[in-house]
Amino acid sequence: MRNKAISVDQINQLLNYVRDSHGLRSDAALSRFLQLNPTLVCKLRRGYPMSDRVLLTIHEATELSVAQIRNFPAEGMPVTRPVGHTWLRRHASAQADTAD
Repeated sequence: MRNKAISVDQINQLLNYVRDSHGLRSDAALSRFLQLNPTLVCKLRRGYPMSDRVLLTIHEATELSVAQIRNFPAEGMPVTRPVGHTWLRRHASAQADTAD
């Protein structure tokens, strides 16, 4: 039986949660923590399907169970959102407007 595919948003939220909860500053630090190739972390963020090996690696490195990882984010679990370039541009232009 095939596992239910985890969506790109769920994978990004999971990676952000692991990164933030362990005080890691970047995806490079996250890949070192999980002992995964940095390009794999990048591919996961872009929609590459999460393999069972990656799922088990995250399970072994964190306190999350396999079921929690598959169903991430669980109800009541904090969700972080990645900061996009659009937000950064808007925020930078708003700061420039107030500085004038």
